[in-house]
Amino acid sequence: MLIAAVLVQLAVMLGAPIGIAFAMRRAAWGSWPVVGAGAFAWMSSQVVHMPLNEVLEAVRVLGPGGLPSYAQVAILAATAGLCEEPARYLVLRFVVRRARSHGDALAFGVGHGGIESMFFGLLAGSAFLQMIAARDAPAAMGLDATQSAAIAAYWASPAGAPLLAALERLMAITFHVSASCLVVAAITRRAPWIVLVSIVWHTVANFVAVGALRAWGAVASEVALLGCMPVAVAIIVLSRSWVGSSSELERSGQRT
Repeated sequence: MLIAAVLVQLAVMLGAPIGIAFAMRRAAWGSWPVVGAGAFAWMSSQVVHMPLNEVLEAVRVLGPGGLPSYAQVAILAATAGLCEEPARYLVLRFVVRRARSHGDALAFGVGHGGIESMFFGLLAGSAFLQMIAARDAPAAMGLDATQSAAIAAYWASPAGAPLLAALERLMAITFHVSASCLVVAAITRRAPWIVLVSIVWHTVANFVAVGALRAWGAVASEVALLGCMPVAVAIIVLSRSWVGSSSELERSGQRT
């Protein structure tokens, strides 16, 4: 059962972003360059985000011996928002200058959240292959007691764990679509303060999910993230009136 669940997890994490992007193109929402720009924004943000967290761990702000757990959760949440949302704004503002419609915001968000999903999917797939190899030939790999215990724990995991991880990625894509809608609205309405709203929104969503994970475990984290989804969906729906469609922008002259 665990193997089947992991295969479903990988199919969702690697395949769902591509499937959603194709569906959006069929609906004439956004374009492939905009989807790619969203992916580029996430990758660009990690050039700062990952080293920043490593520095914070090196100076004992994060990690064992660092600040209290709740403070670490707040910092992790804040660094995600402070790195990813400005990257989202800069790419939308200066790289894809014609991406100004609601459909463009949806496509950009799918690219942003989709490449993140695929990145974690590749990590999960790599770990799965290593665990398969270690299970089938443990002696040949020269594993110590700690490694053997980690492998045993992996195979003892409930089958629902990979499915929760897959659900999390779908919710994360939904979140990134909502954040992209906010940033596109900030640009089209010439209201930079909305970017600050997106940073706060990102920080809050991450704090809720990561805080619940550390306090109560994976199931609580997914429930907490699910609780954020009505807000994300409301932002996506309401932003249609804040941003406008491609045809409306063409008529108003904002799509330049």
